[in-house]
Amino acid sequence: MKTFLVAAILFQTAFLTVSGQELAEASDKISLKALLTSWQELHVFQYSGRDDLLQQCLVDVSFSEPSELQQLLKPCRLKVEVKNGVHIITKRPERYLISGYVADAETRIPIPNASVKHGDKGTLTNEYGQFMLASKEEIAEVDISHVSYGASISKIESGMENFIEMKRQNVKLNEVVVGGSSTESSERNEEPYALLLGEGIPVDAKFFRNLEETLNSEPDTVLNKTILKARKRRYGIYYHRLDVDRKVGRAIGKVYGFTDGQEVYINPGTPKLRKGTDFYKVERIDRFLHYKVVERITFPVAGAAPAVIEFPAEKLLDTETGKSKTLTRGRLRKLIADDEELLAAFNQEKRKSKKLKLYLETYYERKQQ
Repeated sequence: MKTFLVAAILFQTAFLTVSGQELAEASDKISLKALLTSWQELHVFQYSGRDDLLQQCLVDVSFSEPSELQQLLKPCRLKVEVKNGVHIITKRPERYLISGYVADAETRIPIPNASVKHGDKGTLTNEYGQFMLASKEEIAEVDISHVSYGASISKIESGMENFIEMKRQNVKLNEVVVGGSSTESSERNEEPYALLLGEGIPVDAKFFRNLEETLNSEPDTVLNKTILKARKRRYGIYYHRLDVDRKVGRAIGKVYGFTDGQEVYINPGTPKLRKGTDFYKVERIDRFLHYKVVERITFPVAGAAPAVIEFPAEKLLDTETGKSKTLTRGRLRKLIADDEELLAAFNQEKRKSKKLKLYLETYYERKQQ
């Protein structure tokens, strides 16, 4: 009965669903559209999908059970998802976007600058320990390595929260001194914020008067052996300060930012240089300078003091206009709108607010490829 029904459907839909090549192979091949239609008659089976995709896909008539559907779709690069009992069939993407979060196995602290490789593609984790790569497979194998953690191989799946732990290993490196004492470099690499929150770190601060000098790394004034400190705000955000007295600050005047030889710090308000002046550490992402702040919104309250709400924010300073704007979901969507694949991945992302920077970095990396 099954064979008769499949043959009948094939005959009825031959002119609509099969090509000349299919007709030549009609004895053992059938269009997916015809096979699924037969399953509707033989089984409690519902499906949905574009007719052109289903008609162009040739399958073996020996597949007679819906449980075999996943295997049957692979040669045609189609995939199936079941929602409310309906088998929704769509085209598999040419590439998948795979992402993950790399952290210390004991402390769960993110590991930045870890090398992540998949095939001939590679990238580094950002300051949050995040990475993103393109893969031809939905489940991909990646090689992850870091000088302090060794190397490991992990399997990660597209569309999933892939958390990868790495165990620290003791590595003895030859002493390397670049522009300072080895003790100073070691301290900064091992416990930067512990030192910055305490006594601070001596640096040679090179000041920029405006955005153009900052971008061109053309310092106006140098203050040798001043102390760089930090203060911790909520949400794990740090502001940076230079320990300068009023007289020195008055002599230097208003500044836009400075560098300590390793990082760049700015305050777009071009503040006067004082002990209490905050600067924000920035990172260049194509035409933007990215930095993090704690923003405040004040609401009037009748008969009482105004209510203040604080929240973390990521800022983007556009180097073409000199203006800073908050990096929001909507703004990110506009920036990456011409990369349909990346935009679709972001729209499906579960933790959008935690991955704004990752998607922006990935967008510009893909544009350079």
